[in-house]
Amino acid sequence: MTYTPDGHIFALITASDRKPATPADDAQEAQLYRTASSFSGKYTVEGPGLMAYSLDVATNPNLVGTKQQRQWKIEGDTLTVKTAKPMLALSGKEVNFVLIWTRAK
Repeated sequence: MTYTPDGHIFALITASDRKPATPADDAQEAQLYRTASSFSGKYTVEGPGLMAYSLDVATNPNLVGTKQQRQWKIEGDTLTVKTAKPMLALSGKEVNFVLIWTRAK
């Protein structure tokens, strides 16, 4: 995840156990898409511990053009980002996401 000083954000999230697909194996290729997510856009800090993303591009096209609120906390080199309210996942279930990032050194 990258936040720039001028208010842009980019994130690429993948499952830790992804493996390359065998060429021409549609099921394996579909699994790769299910285990990755990315988005890009602008972010604004809306108050202590609250920010919003306005997405221009996303793996899930339903999120493009939406405002996504997130709760955040920084402790040392660790950033924790949580959905501010449940989101409707592609599975049709409402879920809360918690992402924990450690600053690269």
